[in-house]
Amino acid sequence: MKPQDVPSKETLRDSLVRKLKSSNRLQLDLKFYDHMDDGDPNKTYEYVERIITRAIARQREEKNIAAKDNFAKEFQFGGKVAIPAAASTTASSTKEDKSSKSEKGIEKKDNKEKKEKKVKKERESSAAPVLPLANSAPA
Repeated sequence: MKPQDVPSKETLRDSLVRKLKSSNRLQLDLKFYDHMDDGDPNKTYEYVERIITRAIARQREEKNIAAKDNFAKEFQFGGKVAIPAAASTTASSTKEDKSSKSEKGIEKKDNKEKKEKKVKKERESSAAPVLPLANSAPA
């Protein structure tokens, strides 16, 4: 790519700001940015990058706080204590993982019930028949 083909920082900044206008999370920051004068030294591409970086950090922090709150709530009420798993790379794989885990859990439960029924039948069928004693008087 030729150096003259690379867009200027102002062009990159303006196109990035246009793309970010639809973001609900960045509305306040973008309003502040829009109110800056055109000659303001802070109205730069780097400033827009910092806006995005801060928004990502806030989002991660909110997720961590929610996970901690959920953990504390489960621990407080004696529920199952579980540590949140690391986020996977795709949302679809997590849905597939959850569905396969739930299916495996159902299969394990069914297998356990079958084994318990089988053991119960074996115990009932292997028991010695109860016969009256020869010395006892008929009732």
